[in-house]
Amino acid sequence: MWIALLLTMIAVGYDLKSFKIPNGLTWGGIIAGLCLAGLGGPSVLLDALGGALLPICLLWIPCRLRMIGAGDLKLLGMCGAFGGTGKSLQLLGFSFAVGAVIALTTMLRRGNAAERFSYLAEYLKRGLQTGRWPSYLEGSCQDGVRIHFSVPILIGQAICCLLLVA
Repeated sequence: MWIALLLTMIAVGYDLKSFKIPNGLTWGGIIAGLCLAGLGGPSVLLDALGGALLPICLLWIPCRLRMIGAGDLKLLGMCGAFGGTGKSLQLLGFSFAVGAVIALTTMLRRGNAAERFSYLAEYLKRGLQTGRWPSYLEGSCQDGVRIHFSVPILIGQAICCLLLVA
């Protein structure tokens, strides 16, 4: 878990700079996590594989709709490879809770919460009516509206590490 925390810190640095998380970092981290888990035997390796695949499977559709970045998805998978299935679920919960707080705070500070929720409702309504799901960001994202989801992932990963110690 602590290795994943360090790799996540590095990922946040890249993300804040360029809105990109390098594939070499995430895929390399996934492979390292699985190799490390393999030292614990087949059951530990299977748990690590489940931890890596769980966020990827759960968030594949939001990723395809560009509601979450592919780098963030792989970053969650990387953390899951180091923590296993249970920690992967914990990390998802903490990351989305922290992300929601950041997003709501940002919307309230900018005074555009009603506009953002209205856009989300219209997007969902249009998608359900037409069956077409274009990128969520199409026409909706002005400068500075997007958040770096790697930051909530980092905070969630830190919480998971602290719970491991406690």
